[in-house]
Amino acid sequence: MPRDETCRFTFDDAVLHVEGDLDVTTRGRFGALAEEVRRDGGDLVIDMSGVSFVDSSTLTVLLRLRTTQRSAGHDLVLRRPSATVTEILRLSGLDTVFTIDPAGHQGLPVL
Repeated sequence: MPRDETCRFTFDDAVLHVEGDLDVTTRGRFGALAEEVRRDGGDLVIDMSGVSFVDSSTLTVLLRLRTTQRSAGHDLVLRRPSATVTEILRLSGLDTVFTIDPAGHQGLPVL
């Protein structure tokens, strides 16, 4: 299980689980792990229920992943985003861009 100083990443059943802060110090590892999971094919699901902080560099990574997924005919699903993530997405206007699954129903996108 990879571990960064302020963020923990785990994955199971093609879902990347993230806990802690997603910022400029963790975005590289986050992007690399998401890319690794994405290469398995299908929709990329990122469980963000344990994320306590997100900065603009992470939003850039998420937008890049979404573009890559869409180009491959798949989706990027943000599963159970924490209140912090939900608010950042809303304030940035990205809550209407990403597929958000607030209840953890993988495969049933909710906007």
